[in-house]
Amino acid sequence: MRLQEVLLDLLSGISDPAVRVDVASTISFLAQVYRMGKATEEQIANDFREIVREVLTMKNPTLAPDELKKLIDDYVNRLMIAIKGESAFTRFGRKYQI
Repeated sequence: MRLQEVLLDLLSGISDPAVRVDVASTISFLAQVYRMGKATEEQIANDFREIVREVLTMKNPTLAPDELKKLIDDYVNRLMIAIKGESAFTRFGRKYQI
């Protein structure tokens, strides 16, 4: 799954354009930091966890804590898979100059 798809799914239900832009740009920035090797996977995942928690709480403030944790973990895993996949493709492209 592509990063943009995960972002769109996460941001569905958020109608405030400023929040949508802030969340998308922050996640894109963190993805770039990870690709450049300036932060570990754990550091990026922790930052994603905080962002996703805020977004999900805005979307549905009545979620039970255990449901919220499951959703957060799911989104963080999907974000990390997307970033790793895109990072591998970028490195492969550079190696073979595609």
